[in-house]
Amino acid sequence: MQVKETIGAGVVATSVMTAFSYALSAIAKKNFKEPLLLTLFVRRLVPKQNAFLHVCGWPLHYGLGCIWAGVYTFRAERLDRKPSLRHTLLFGCISGIVGIIIWRALFRRHPCPPQTDRRGFYQQLFVAHLLFTLSLAKTHEVFKSNRRLRGLRTVFQRS
Repeated sequence: MQVKETIGAGVVATSVMTAFSYALSAIAKKNFKEPLLLTLFVRRLVPKQNAFLHVCGWPLHYGLGCIWAGVYTFRAERLDRKPSLRHTLLFGCISGIVGIIIWRALFRRHPCPPQTDRRGFYQQLFVAHLLFTLSLAKTHEVFKSNRRLRGLRTVFQRS
């Protein structure tokens, strides 16, 4: 898969995941918003404040989403076939567990972690990763079919 397509799929999947986290935050009236929590983690470590520190969680969150998209893409290409729903959900479970481990370490090691319902956060994070991988797989599928269509158009234009 093309790098641009992988990044695009990562952005779409991260947006779906983030929308879910924001919606659940509003419903539960708790802060499960990954970009905002990341921003708080960074801001509380850096003594000299600047404008970027107020939004730094967003590029971190989307950057990590694109890295996970790259891992998924690499694994899918190694299978040399379209990943099954089972494979996609398995990747979602694994990435959800890895995400929980990383966030738990952040909360435990940080000298002044942000306040949130951690148990609820970890539960929604797991579901959010399942949504991430499902939307990632679907976006890959759309990009791949668009690439085939562009190839067909090129063939017909040459004729």
